Amino acid sequence: MADKAAQQAARRNTIDFPYISKYDFIIQLPKRTEREWQDKWTVLFRQLTCTVNPVSTIRYTGNSCNVIGREIEVGYQITTTRFVRTMLICFDTSTQSAIYTYYDLIPGINNQIRGTPRPDWEEGSGIYSLSNVNSYYVRGTQRRTINTLLGLSATDTKYIQDNNYFLSRGHLIARSDYFYAAQQNSTFYFPNALPQWQSFNGFNWDQTETDVQDYAAKNNVSLQVWTGGYGIATLPHETTGSEVPLYLYVSGNTRLIPVPLLYWKVVYNPITQRGVALIGVNNPYITWNEIDQFCFDQSERLTWLNWRKDDQSRGLSWACTVTAFRRIVQSMPEIEIRGLLF
Repeated sequence: MADKAAQQAARRNTIDFPYISKYDFIIQLPKRTEREWQDKWTVLFRQLTCTVNPVSTIRYTGNSCNVIGREIEVGYQITTTRFVRTMLICFDTSTQSAIYTYYDLIPGINNQIRGTPRPDWEEGSGIYSLSNVNSYYVRGTQRRTINTLLGLSATDTKYIQDNNYFLSRGHLIARSDYFYAAQQNSTFYFPNALPQWQSFNGFNWDQTETDVQDYAAKNNVSLQVWTGGYGIATLPHETTGSEVPLYLYVSGNTRLIPVPLLYWKVVYNPITQRGVALIGVNNPYITWNEIDQFCFDQSERLTWLNWRKDDQSRGLSWACTVTAFRRIVQSMPEIEIRGLLF
């Protein structure tokens, strides 16, 4: 009885939007018939506005993931019992960084809402043991941190430069991966980011995201997408020449927020069970000869990819079968694979 009463109460506070044409909807208030309201309340969808912007929530679910990870969900608390999820994040509290993220990509993605204000990044409440995560991404701060690790002066611009050679807040799930503005805004939580060289973020990785979205749209398919980082990027110490792992947070012997060596994205069609692993090198200072290309490159077979995979300044990139990829990157959840996503 209590559940039924709650449903009736929710219904009294709900406005339905029956679809009647390509652009028109009827605002149908409770206890009114369609005929009674159609003349007065038929409106164009673009005429509908919200008086209050929805506020997203990020929280631990209580579930574990990838053995060492804790599962995080991002979404919207619609009622006390209904939570609408936009993404899942597998988070490693020991490094204060994401292992991977997961979301569903819809075929109508290229008709998404555009031009809405870009929100600020947020940490969320109770997610990090660190405070003020944003401060470690500030260019001056990351320059001092990286330079100290490499034996350079605090202001040296050898690696963290004043152009696009710096470590950005690299979205794992992009803002453009979602249709509605509220969904897009929910991507601006730091657990959905890893340090990413902007020269890679703004070029080949951006092209990768666009190509995946275009694939979903052109083939009219819904896709499941996992994205993460693998390994830790290194640069040579100025004096010893030894390769030094890069982190954004260094305090004594504590190293947190590692800079991943690789970004990866597994794209999967659950209907055909075909998929592909797309991989990009997150270090503009190394060449193909310095990279362990641990699975055979399939990108020449994928005509829908438009990246410049051999352009070092844009981010060296390649594509693998999911099966070959998972032999090395075992943080990627196991899925049933029947072939490559052509």
